Amino acid sequence: MQKVKKILGQLKDNGQRITTLRRVILYIMEKFDSPLSAGDILSEIAKMGLSANKTTVYRELEFLIKSEIAETVQLRGREQKYELAGEHHHHLVCVKCAEIQEMPLAGDLDETENKIYKKFNFKVQSHSLEFYGLCAHCQ
Repeated sequence: MQKVKKILGQLKDNGQRITTLRRVILYIMEKFDSPLSAGDILSEIAKMGLSANKTTVYRELEFLIKSEIAETVQLRGREQKYELAGEHHHHLVCVKCAEIQEMPLAGDLDETENKIYKKFNFKVQSHSLEFYGLCAHCQ
């Protein structure tokens, strides 16, 4: 909850409104260790005894992305998901149960990006890396 409190403080300092729905979405995103779809977020809102319009949830997610508070995760053949922005990381995706785990990867990729620039004169602006396999539960 510390991360959300910090985010809420930043929003307030920037003159942004802190709506109940915005606060709830942030707490839900912090609660889960893996990316969530808009449908997942709507389900969690309902479990809390609250209601929200699907369009409004998408609008809030779009605001969080534009504010660089959240980011999208688009994995091969799956619906778009959302997570709080943080340190750059990659994902481990279970092909059986669809569990997604975050996986930080050390500076090797920075070195690779430098090699790409030197060899191809191509400046990498971003990248996405996912590993697909079976999680511990599904093995």
